[in-house]
Amino acid sequence: MSIPVRDYTFESFNSKLEELSRYHLQSAQGKLGVNFFTIDAESTEAVIHILKDAGFEVEPHGDILFLKYNYQKYDKKMESVQYAYFYPDLILVVFALKSMDYYDSPLRWIADKERGLAPLKFLPPAFNGLIERALSFPDAQIGKFKGMKVGTFQSNGEKRPRIQKRRIIYEAPDGEMALEEFKYGYSIVPTQVTFWIPNKVTFTAYEDGRFILKEGSYDFFRHEIVEPTLESALQPVRDHKKAKLRLIDVGRWTEIERVFMMFTIREGYEYEEFDEFLSLLKSSGFFPFNEVKREGSVIYRSFLSDEKAGAVLSFYSDGQHFVLSPKFGHGLHSLLRFYEFLLQEVDMGTEYTVEP
Repeated sequence: MSIPVRDYTFESFNSKLEELSRYHLQSAQGKLGVNFFTIDAESTEAVIHILKDAGFEVEPHGDILFLKYNYQKYDKKMESVQYAYFYPDLILVVFALKSMDYYDSPLRWIADKERGLAPLKFLPPAFNGLIERALSFPDAQIGKFKGMKVGTFQSNGEKRPRIQKRRIIYEAPDGEMALEEFKYGYSIVPTQVTFWIPNKVTFTAYEDGRFILKEGSYDFFRHEIVEPTLESALQPVRDHKKAKLRLIDVGRWTEIERVFMMFTIREGYEYEEFDEFLSLLKSSGFFPFNEVKREGSVIYRSFLSDEKAGAVLSFYSDGQHFVLSPKFGHGLHSLLRFYEFLLQEVDMGTEYTVEP
């Protein structure tokens, strides 16, 4: 299964994918992977520069980028050929055809090293919305799921709650009911779910920002599953992009324009507990420096160095509110990482606002 080399509009490319899904997704090897990435850049030209620096050959064909990447696996030379287009807000949507290549994109391997690139993760609000949407279609089923226990979710009915780590793989036609039972009885949060929607599609969704279409209509998959999920997952990205620090000229003067992100957890840290929070922060790759602490009170200021995304953030907290903005350069991926850190390690009910 391959896509002919020619120029495509966005719609003509999707029509080609619909054609391929009808005739080539029935075999065991015929699968279509869809991967999403955020890119911290100002223009499509800057994005292409990031891709070329990461080792990709980039060939524009109308609205679509053909991406080639050479790598070695098991002492065998491999060539990945994948296809990408720009969604609004500089989101890169990458398609991988299983019969030619892995349905994951090599960009996923590179995103761990390339600081301008990161997977667009489906955080709990978006992933839970996806599950509800897929199950809203007549006779839809969950055929398989994977899940794990995270520190920020504990069911009132959890059995043996002293157990800190749990992982589950479940495969049976009663997956929807089993998922609810595992949530209630074992505080399991889904990370991967396979859906069967009769006479429509079979697909798997992953919380790390990707889908695999196994069979069925690409057109249905695109309009009813992928695009609504993408829009839901994009809202935090759009909000976090508003946070900035820049110099602006006002007449003869130069002023600083600063927009913050403020995160709020439901139960704040007391003074004697705040060091525990800082330890969690460091274990997730955020390292504070130039710290200012007030003895006996949870009033804390510092800068945070994000070892993974490479940004520096200004940071303030009173134990319940966490206020951040980029200090130097771009900070989108660092802010999103901090939000994900709060959801996974501190409070799954964390909320945020954009503060001018």
